[in-house]
Amino acid sequence: MYGRTGLVQELEAVLNKTENLDLVSWTTAISANFQNGFGEKTIALLYQMHSEGFTPNDYAFSSVLSSCADVASLDQGMLFHCLALKLGCDSKICTGNALINMYSRGAEGAGADGGARWPGAEGGGGSASGLAL
Repeated sequence: MYGRTGLVQELEAVLNKTENLDLVSWTTAISANFQNGFGEKTIALLYQMHSEGFTPNDYAFSSVLSSCADVASLDQGMLFHCLALKLGCDSKICTGNALINMYSRGAEGAGADGGARWPGAEGGGGSASGLAL
């Protein structure tokens, strides 16, 4: 409810008061932050979730990989891709689509001035690169 209406701070306050967060709570927080444009927070929450012993699911990976694309953090996205591979989530539809999006946008990393926004990014052809994956 809080996430869908853009009340992400209120959602965070509720979650902070909750004693035993579960996978659904973590995934809800991660998805809500992504949907409201808080990419860095989305990434931080998945790190926190995993460090507290929870295994991210397909929906959490989808949100965090899309956030990595949004904030141009291909290096972090690649780390999450490795984790998804390790956990067997890379073949799930939501995660797979987010991976295609992330790597496609990484290929479009060249800025208007010709400089790469992401290290190693090649300019142009992002859509073709995404289809090639």
